[in-house]
Amino acid sequence: MRIDELCQDKYIYLDWNVVKNMINPRNDKKELDEEMKRIIYFLRKKYKFPYSHGHIKDRANHYDEKYREDVKADFSFFESITDSFCLVRCDELNKFVMIKKPIMDFFDEEIEEEKNRRGFNFQYFLNPEASFRVDMSKINKDHPLYEMLERSNGIYNPFSMSEFLEKLYNEIFVNADKYKKFRAYMEQFEINKEDARNQQNSLKDRDYLDFLLLHMEPFLESMSYDVLELQKKWKSIAENWFSMYHKEVCLELLLTNGYGLLDLHPKFHDKLKKNKNTLDNIVRDGNHAYYASEACYFVSEDGHTREKTQFLYDVYGIKTKVVSEAEFINHFC
Repeated sequence: MRIDELCQDKYIYLDWNVVKNMINPRNDKKELDEEMKRIIYFLRKKYKFPYSHGHIKDRANHYDEKYREDVKADFSFFESITDSFCLVRCDELNKFVMIKKPIMDFFDEEIEEEKNRRGFNFQYFLNPEASFRVDMSKINKDHPLYEMLERSNGIYNPFSMSEFLEKLYNEIFVNADKYKKFRAYMEQFEINKEDARNQQNSLKDRDYLDFLLLHMEPFLESMSYDVLELQKKWKSIAENWFSMYHKEVCLELLLTNGYGLLDLHPKFHDKLKKNKNTLDNIVRDGNHAYYASEACYFVSEDGHTREKTQFLYDVYGIKTKVVSEAEFINHFC
């Protein structure tokens, strides 16, 4: 089958939680999950049900080699639905295409890449010449940077900041309390431009502060918006934020990373649970929102996922129907 033929195939995208429910039906919703499985097998005559890198990331989360047979069993079931069709982005055609690739092959590649993956280099994003004294009397002890600045006697420099960010990066994705604290601080963050600029010792520092405010201020000011106002202004907010360090603000960035940015807004906070729902889960949910963006349906049993995904789809005019299992079943019964 040629790629241009595969491009025309209609597809339905399933969140991993839907797949899990079909593998192990929930006690309180067993009939629903069994009916979902029956309808999906029936609809395979008309639609493709491809998997994506998002599904691989979901199953690779907290992976241990002792669970390999369980992973193989899960993917064996999923493969009976996907028929090994995998979604990949074709830049030439500016859309998703489907290729045939065994799921376990993709999974093993991901595990190997994860072993070799290096930490993030934050110095690339920091002004290497920025070094200045901070008035500690004006910083609350619950400020995310308080401990770092206290250790350096109130002196900010890019090296200590890079160390702080690296440690935060290694913890915040899996530590729900760390992310919750960071999210709460963002919600109450207030900008005093003049006070902030007066603390900068050089013209370069002030220029860099102005650069940060230019890109971050629209989002920080949106904390008081209701959903309707936020929806009207989200395009501009997200483009300002992501153009801070990205020359091209593409749809993939606006959906995958935009999903995480949206979670920082008080109107869209996801519920966080230790070892269950963390920032890492939220990032993976953003991947699903992206891969489902050309589907006929995106089916998820997570209400927060549906809410945030629908918000982003409305903003960017994406026609995918975002539904629960029950809603999906009702469409075809």
